[in-house]
Amino acid sequence: MALYTVENVIDATKRLIEEAGDVHVVTQDQLIQMTLDAEKKVATETQCLKHYEEVSLSTSAVSYVLTGDDFATKSPSSIIDVLYYYPHGMKSVRRIEPGKVPPTSDQLYPYYWYFRASLLWLFPWLSAVPAAGTHSCNKVTVVYAHLPTTTAALESDLQIPDDFQIIVPYYVAKLVAVKDNQMNKSQELDKIIQALSIKGITAISGQSAYGGGGEGGQAG
Repeated sequence: MALYTVENVIDATKRLIEEAGDVHVVTQDQLIQMTLDAEKKVATETQCLKHYEEVSLSTSAVSYVLTGDDFATKSPSSIIDVLYYYPHGMKSVRRIEPGKVPPTSDQLYPYYWYFRASLLWLFPWLSAVPAAGTHSCNKVTVVYAHLPTTTAALESDLQIPDDFQIIVPYYVAKLVAVKDNQMNKSQELDKIIQALSIKGITAISGQSAYGGGGEGGQAG
């Protein structure tokens, strides 16, 4: 069971800022939409809705289709990390800008990646696919985030993890304060949001599983 439903968020928002209960300032429909927008904002900023997919490598290919059920059905918003088990252990493949031609390297392992046109691009193309072993050297693991799919019904549970839901009412209250032209109140709420984000669990949520986007696992 989720920590908050949409209705719980609205109730919490009204406790944070009285104007949220004034229909002349903000209607319930607007509060519902603010809640959904705030949840998506938290999901986008923290990448807290993570999933994993293993992609099998192939020779003479640089573009790969991600076909996992989670990826296909949950509208991914970003690729967080691409991991590969090099001879010296699991490391992040180096991320490069889409369309960039990576430096020349051997064709033994994937060293660079970017995501474009719903495809994962891995470089260089491999002269041969490493044999499948204990550590699945013939695959890369793609870590990606997607956006929540909470509906507008009051009884709908928020879809982001419980630890991240506590920030949502503060975001909604801040939106109400801005709408009511209460800039000082908006700044106070923003400070609380920043404290929760920087000092709380959200501070580490966006980091790579293995230190993220580093040098890639150059075989040595």
